[in-house]
Amino acid sequence: IMRYYSIVLILLCCYCCQSGNDRLHNIKKAFQGFEKVISNVDSIPETLPGENNISVITVPDDITSKILDFSFIVDSTYYTKLSTSPASLIGDIDKILFIEERIIIVEWQRRQSVLLFNRNGTFITKIGIQGNGPGEYLNIRDVAIDKTNAQIVLLDDFGRKLLFYDLDGKLLSFKRLFYYPVGFFIFDNGAFLFYQARDVNIHIPSSCNFSLLFALPDQEIISKSLPYNYLEKYPMNKMGSLHSFNVCNKVALYNPIFTNLIYEIKEFNRIEARYSINIGSKDIVKAFNIGTTTNDIPKLLNTGKFYFFEGESVSTENFLYFRVKLGGDCFYSKNTGNLYCGNAFRLSLDRADIISFYSPITSDGDFFVSVIWPYKLLKNPPRKQLNNELKLLIDSLKEEDNPILFFYSLKSI
Repeated sequence: IMRYYSIVLILLCCYCCQSGNDRLHNIKKAFQGFEKVISNVDSIPETLPGENNISVITVPDDITSKILDFSFIVDSTYYTKLSTSPASLIGDIDKILFIEERIIIVEWQRRQSVLLFNRNGTFITKIGIQGNGPGEYLNIRDVAIDKTNAQIVLLDDFGRKLLFYDLDGKLLSFKRLFYYPVGFFIFDNGAFLFYQARDVNIHIPSSCNFSLLFALPDQEIISKSLPYNYLEKYPMNKMGSLHSFNVCNKVALYNPIFTNLIYEIKEFNRIEARYSINIGSKDIVKAFNIGTTTNDIPKLLNTGKFYFFEGESVSTENFLYFRVKLGGDCFYSKNTGNLYCGNAFRLSLDRADIISFYSPITSDGDFFVSVIWPYKLLKNPPRKQLNNELKLLIDSLKEEDNPILFFYSLKSI
């Protein structure tokens, strides 16, 4: 039986058939006018991560036989139904952001859509217009929030610019970029952290092999961090991951692929190696060698002998969630060091406020946030007793409705 395994290959198709010289020529042409700014990047220093506060989290070898008692660890819960209208239809969710009384739903893989709701789920507007104009975007690659200036910021990688909107979705301004990032995070001081793929920005040779760049609010890059040099051990493996760079609350989490380290970035120009996920002898990376190719990874996973930590993680104020591929879901208490994990879950009958377990995709304060799709819920309705509020919610659903956001905090375990 072939097991489902999600691999994301970071491929820039427009460059794949070009020689190195052609690529460099075309990229320099795309960023014509930025030559002086680009030359200044050659002299920026490298920010080294701190490594004195690493928490080692050991995943049990028998995690696949463990059952996560979800009812026991959950403290408070609440639900927000996102309203449904022709203008607000959601096909998938790639990212959820929260700022003040706003919820931002980002869908950039299948559809180019950024939708704005208020906290009770009422639709406000769609953000941005797709097009080639100065205030329009060609391709949404990521979205971040600037809490200090109360702004929503879109990254248009094809258009090579950032677009700034107010909390009502009105365009305020845009700024041109002189390189291609694939993700970003905005600090409280308005400065930026950019995540870049390996060897894409070859017009900046001194920095193109670094995964993270720190930039001031005016986009001046002042430092770089975490080089991709370690990937030289696997020259035939070109796999990338959508889960390497995660933003939640006031922190960015970064996991260099094929490592089990999670770096935490809370402050500008400072990185801390914060968590080390110990999978033991079942770690798939231990089976890699210099000849391992991208296609070998699903073959290894399909043997059932290995686990793989691909960077999928969410942080709240007191907990870290992470998922081990083919292993299970894990919740780690930052305060006590306890780990609760399992490949299946259990719900007690007395928790009438919980529909089911859903893996979180982001967080809001000390609440994890999961997505419940009505068409899935109606096809497999809960068999346990629910409170009146949830009964009314489910009775009102239609399969084509927008999803429900499930917020839950955990007990001090």
